[in-house]
Amino acid sequence: MTNKNKKEIIAISCIIILAIAFLIAIFLPLANLSGDVNEIAIIQINGKLNYNSNENTSLESIESGIKEANNNHNVKAIVFEINSNGGSLVACEEITKLIKNSKKPTVSWISDKATSYPYLIATGTDTIVATHTSAIGGLGISFTNSTKYSKATVTETVSSNNRSFYTSSQNMINQDYIHFIKEIGKNRKLSQKYLININQGIVNGNQGLKIHLIDKIGDKDSAINIAASKANLTEYKVSNYPKDNPMSLTEILNTNLNQDIQKISNSIFK
Repeated sequence: MTNKNKKEIIAISCIIILAIAFLIAIFLPLANLSGDVNEIAIIQINGKLNYNSNENTSLESIESGIKEANNNHNVKAIVFEINSNGGSLVACEEITKLIKNSKKPTVSWISDKATSYPYLIATGTDTIVATHTSAIGGLGISFTNSTKYSKATVTETVSSNNRSFYTSSQNMINQDYIHFIKEIGKNRKLSQKYLININQGIVNGNQGLKIHLIDKIGDKDSAINIAASKANLTEYKVSNYPKDNPMSLTEILNTNLNQDIQKISNSIFK
């Protein structure tokens, strides 16, 4: 076989490989679409929620999960699994806003606890589910327990030197508290006066249900079933979000295609 014939065979092979790769790139995504499975997304919210914190679930991870779930057409509902007892009001408000703007039905499941600011996150969902013994609420803001304010010990006697500082800090607490209560009232359709009157500190799930801080008693599966019902789903899979994003077959083919073409071209014109 002459060199010319060899080059022609290699050139034809190159064209065939390109054609096959092109067809796979076109039809593989369509095949994937035909096999789509409805999903319920689970987004975990753990520990204290602050900016620039490496503890537990990061704020960036939660925001990424919410956006990814909303942008995935397979996801029909979102369940927020909450086990948190504090953090930044600003961070919790940001998460709550994203939840309220969600395009999908949302359900929160309080596993161990959702107290103080993280409870606000739960109120942003359509339905709140908790166990009988989940810790809920804690709607008051404590001066001595808040890292946003001074760590100085507050006693019944305030010296003249710190009176001005104490008064200023207490005003900030009062403003934050009223804002916090208003947001919860708006989300839960409860009056500010009612929330102040029922402020019993931290309550369990049974008490929380009686005073309208949650909607249902149940476990995680109960919360998922409620989400499925809201989305009118009978068949679905449950997935954690945000997802790891391994390369699809199409992306792998496209990534290696240029290398294969280069190798063939080199063998032709060598």
